Amino acid sequence: MGASTVGTDRSSQFFTSSPTSSGWFKRFLSACHKRMGDVWIPDRALTLDEMKAALEIPEEEYVKLSPGRRRLEVVLTGAMLVAGCTAGLRGEEILHIDLGMM
Repeated sequence: MGASTVGTDRSSQFFTSSPTSSGWFKRFLSACHKRMGDVWIPDRALTLDEMKAALEIPEEEYVKLSPGRRRLEVVLTGAMLVAGCTAGLRGEEILHIDLGMM
């Protein structure tokens, strides 16, 4: 395998023979992340179908658990999802919701 050019920023480039710096490997890694669902699109709102699917998980957990602290955590998780979606919050903004009075 020949040397590849790697640009760390616009002002510098260097040659390397590392296989992980090749164009093929970068495309392979990108495809792996897409395959695992690790694609980050920060400004895209959730659709209603995605929200329903996200709420199925806490709902299933709630039914399985007996009343107690763990069940309360599941309810608060669902409440955060609904509040974040209806308020139009994005990503880490949802974690700033204060549910202390619930």
